[in-house]
Amino acid sequence: MNSDSPEDELQPQRIQELLSVLPSFALLAGLQLDVFTRLAAGPATAAGLAGLLGVEVLRLARLLYALVAIDFLEVRRTDGGIDLFANTPEADLFLVEGRADFVGHERNLWSRVWNAALQTADSVRSDSPRAMLDFAEIPREELRVFLEGLHRGAVSMGEELARRWLSSCAAVLDVGGGSGGMSVALTQSCPDLAATIVELPAVAPVTRELVEAEGAERVSVVAADLGEPAADSLPQDLVAGSFDAAVCKSFLQCLGPAEAERAVARITRLLRPGGELYVIGVGLLDDTRVTPAHATLFDLIFLNIYEGGRAYTEAEHRQWMAAAGLESVQRLELDDGSPFLRGRRPE
Repeated sequence: MNSDSPEDELQPQRIQELLSVLPSFALLAGLQLDVFTRLAAGPATAAGLAGLLGVEVLRLARLLYALVAIDFLEVRRTDGGIDLFANTPEADLFLVEGRADFVGHERNLWSRVWNAALQTADSVRSDSPRAMLDFAEIPREELRVFLEGLHRGAVSMGEELARRWLSSCAAVLDVGGGSGGMSVALTQSCPDLAATIVELPAVAPVTRELVEAEGAERVSVVAADLGEPAADSLPQDLVAGSFDAAVCKSFLQCLGPAEAERAVARITRLLRPGGELYVIGVGLLDDTRVTPAHATLFDLIFLNIYEGGRAYTEAEHRQWMAAAGLESVQRLELDDGSPFLRGRRPE
């Protein structure tokens, strides 16, 4: 008996594809072990590659065959029956560290993010973040690795901001600047610009080390918690009305709503009249809360790692900016199409 029911046309392939995460795990493992970078010198046996990587050959070989199965490695069997592994052209272009198009800079960050994502159901059941990210508790070296994983993206952001919007600024505040990459890129691109990074007291020493390693003399680091409820005053090392622009990149999404509102108010006080606040990050949602899709999905990471932090809607951001006295708030787009908000302190 035939049926015209719409359910008869539905198939589970899309669900099965979404649940098939093993190729992603194999790719991440290959990046973490530097498999593709080592093979850039030429084909190698599993035993030869294991020697270079300092790992056991049998387990490595199983990963290598998995990478062949997902078309990131090629395997050729010699006349003597020995398998030689080599990068595919795609892997050779994008997965070899040191090459211009390398995409694996954030591999350690991906590992943390994916581990957090696996806790989503437990976080919902317990109404608490099961992969809590507490910067005060992270071991120093682990924190350094985490910040270094964010560095490449921060540098790219600084270069774009310098090219498109901030080239005429003399003083820029980088709120939650992490690795310092954005501020370093801004000062390198704009010879008359000085940048000040504000970071949590637990993070600031590592940020300062990373900035000093770059030799960035026009970048300073201040330790302060701008969302802290206990103090209404500004941090001692920051002077009200002294910045031409402030950039909150991936910062407000770390805070609860009340903390975020306090932070926006304090940052606004640090701007000179006519100064601008830029709110940028994956945590900016359209008011439907469904788009951009990457922001909606990344909010799952936030529910696993932050007690109060989350993705916020454009309307929520606009409300905080208006309450702080900012005007002419605009929604703009970065080169990659990601939205951000910009508001101006009145003259």
